[in-house]
Amino acid sequence: MKTIGVLLLMMSGVPAGAATGFREEFLAQLDELQTKAVALAKAIPQEKYAWRPGEGVRSTSEVLLHIASSNFVYALFLGVRPPADAQLGRDAHAWETSTVDREKIVKLLEQSFERMRQAAVKASDDDLDRLAKIPNFNGSLAPPCSRLPDTCTSTWAN
Repeated sequence: MKTIGVLLLMMSGVPAGAATGFREEFLAQLDELQTKAVALAKAIPQEKYAWRPGEGVRSTSEVLLHIASSNFVYALFLGVRPPADAQLGRDAHAWETSTVDREKIVKLLEQSFERMRQAAVKASDDDLDRLAKIPNFNGSLAPPCSRLPDTCTSTWAN
């Protein structure tokens, strides 16, 4: 079983021996999630990206952009900034409704998973054990609810 984990790490660009325990498991699960999310995004026809199952429910494109924005924000907690061309702002709803273009959304998903991977590899074990405050998108800070480093500020989009 450990051989499979090492193989997954090698395929993800992480040097063998660089990740162990929680980090190794996290990276393996991240790879699987990225494969599935990106494959799904590519398989959905462009004309279905604006579809939503009901009023007040996220559309297909909004769900996929929500995944990407979450990845970018969590990577930022670990000190890895989103790419400038992602154009993240403080209004998550505005960003998640900013496009229905499949190619752009697939690119953002791929970038977001790569940022998460970079953050997980870069973070120390101590960083992964520290409590962090998770900001709401209105700039206020929620109570500590995640074991990530407290590196995020209210100006994360700058």
